[in-house]
Amino acid sequence: MGSHTVLDPRQKELLNLAAQRGQSVNRRTLADSIASINPPAFGHLASYAVLGMNLVFVEIEQFFESGGFLLQGEELINWLVQCLEWDLIRIEYPDGHDEPYFSCPDGVRHYFLTHLSSDELALEHRRAISFHSEKLALLASDIGFVLRGGEKAIEPGGFLDQISHLPQYQSLHHNILNYALNWHEHLFQLREFEDAANILNSICFALSRRGQKKLAESLLARIATQTKGLISLAAWINLATLLRQEQQHSAALRIYWRTVPGLLRLRAFIQLAQVLTEISAVYRQTGKLIPSALMLEFSVILNGRLKNGQSQAIAQSQLASTYRLLRMYQPALKVSTAAISYFRLADDRLNLGRSLLTQGNIYYNLKMIELAFTCFDEAQQVGRQIGDPQAEIGALGGKARLLMLTGFLDQAKQLLEETISRREQIRDHTVGVEYQNLGVCYEQQGNLALALGWYQKAQLEFERYLPVEAPSCRRKIAALEKKLAKRR
Repeated sequence: MGSHTVLDPRQKELLNLAAQRGQSVNRRTLADSIASINPPAFGHLASYAVLGMNLVFVEIEQFFESGGFLLQGEELINWLVQCLEWDLIRIEYPDGHDEPYFSCPDGVRHYFLTHLSSDELALEHRRAISFHSEKLALLASDIGFVLRGGEKAIEPGGFLDQISHLPQYQSLHHNILNYALNWHEHLFQLREFEDAANILNSICFALSRRGQKKLAESLLARIATQTKGLISLAAWINLATLLRQEQQHSAALRIYWRTVPGLLRLRAFIQLAQVLTEISAVYRQTGKLIPSALMLEFSVILNGRLKNGQSQAIAQSQLASTYRLLRMYQPALKVSTAAISYFRLADDRLNLGRSLLTQGNIYYNLKMIELAFTCFDEAQQVGRQIGDPQAEIGALGGKARLLMLTGFLDQAKQLLEETISRREQIRDHTVGVEYQNLGVCYEQQGNLALALGWYQKAQLEFERYLPVEAPSCRRKIAALEKKLAKRR
């Protein structure tokens, strides 16, 4: 992709005026509007409509160039003016953007998807795929990631896989996800399911982090049924992990265990070790702490033998959480420190932030206030840097517990209320932990009735989503009810 035009003020005004005319003209049928543009403009519109993305002017030039169209500069301006005047393309200025984006209305896209022949549609899907391939290669080179000869950006372990797990590249991350998601759909429509699955397996967790978990789950279920072998198993495992993160424990466990025979048959021991780690996380969340610890210890050893450092560190971080719940604080601290050391060296900030939360909680249990605060503070900073709400919100809750421990109850309540609000906004099922902590705050201040209300609210969440926390909460409720009974 060569050099391209950046819109000047005159061109922007020309396009904005054309868009205004398009919105004010007497309404004609969509078919009549499409018939009113000349044949070359019709072909260009068909390609852009089937692409199904909102692009800025420079990206539209790149798209048509990659598709073999000679449409740049003023010629592209004239085409856009024609389409804008007939309301076949619209102009948008998303928040914080000075450059306009150009979108096809849903009706226009549906028209071409239903009126083009299967061969014509296949050609347009190919053009979209060519654009995405070139665009991601260009983005890769911008950050110094050079694709080797013949290497695809979408191969497992390739550029897309790596960048999706490195959300510190915030300036690129959102756009890359949009390109990748669109690329996946075009591949799926062409029934190139293996490449489509490679893309989706790379980006599913990044989609989840930006609030598209349900979309990621539905796409994983769709692609898993269309593929075979390890690629299909990877999609099922990723789907199970998203379900686990939503505390859908039974569904996640069924899928995990269903993948084990296939992984053994394929001798996919790296993936098997990852599945064992995920199963043990479900066991921990459902209160089966001893099986969780034993399975994680095995996973740590297996990943070490396989020389899979990242998966070993993830297993160590999970093991630290299980040890902490078993009140084995020193072993928990040891494996947590090992995991954090790995994630720092690997610049894996996503796992670093979450592991710092675990270590902060261990220090909290040991009443090592300053060290706990340092962990939570760094986890919060990492969460902000990479846009990971789990690390950032978890750190807020951790700091609130430290304030409670040191007697600053009013400040703790403020932080807990903020944490609860943010967890509820993203429908985080671990919000029960904050409900319970807020109950503790009110109990320590002597407001027993209000404390009981928060405990009961927490108990409902725990019974449904976090059974491991339910027994402790039941004991708090029983003890508080006795106190209230004595007052009556």
